[in-house]
Amino acid sequence: MKKTTAFTIIGIGTLWGLTETTIGPLIKTACSTGQSGSILTGVSFLFIAMAYALCPQAMSLLIILLVTALMKMASGLIFGIPLAGGGISHPIFAYVTEVGAFMLIATLMRRVMSGPVLGASMTGASSAALAAFSFPLVKFCTGIAGCVMAGTSIPTAYYYAYYAVGIATITAPMGQWMGVKISDRLVHTPLLCDRGREPTEGGWPRKYPKA
Repeated sequence: MKKTTAFTIIGIGTLWGLTETTIGPLIKTACSTGQSGSILTGVSFLFIAMAYALCPQAMSLLIILLVTALMKMASGLIFGIPLAGGGISHPIFAYVTEVGAFMLIATLMRRVMSGPVLGASMTGASSAALAAFSFPLVKFCTGIAGCVMAGTSIPTAYYYAYYAVGIATITAPMGQWMGVKISDRLVHTPLLCDRGREPTEGGWPRKYPKA
């Protein structure tokens, strides 16, 4: 039985979900709420970039977003965390902003950046910054405001944004490299990528020339 791109992307989403539901609480125990959220934002671009390098289409990112969100909701049901509360709705909103920011930045920077590492690093850093500065909009979507720094009105997402940006600068090129390595060993399914195309060298995202 051959492995397919679709199942691999689902697997990437599962790894992201496991990271959020297992490692996430450990980070929150060791760090403050604001720091942990920014750290997890930076880490998320490892999985987002991996899926996008494997198949640079919106569908691949929507799949990992759906899988991760469902796993987060499942963890809420298991541990008795209200799905409508900030403990579940806020992380899911963060996933949406991370994927949305990456899709936007990767599209805009597709022809601007030269070199896969530089392009991936800049895409990850820019996406992390956009996601962090979009997070306070969570209040309008969930009705629950995000955390602010004690004694101020500054959102923790703004204050600790440098964590997300710095980590994403590293995780995005790592994810791209891993996605490219995986793509070199898989047969792409018609659902996500045209069959018979092989990735070429250089550039962000990974290019798939016509067969």
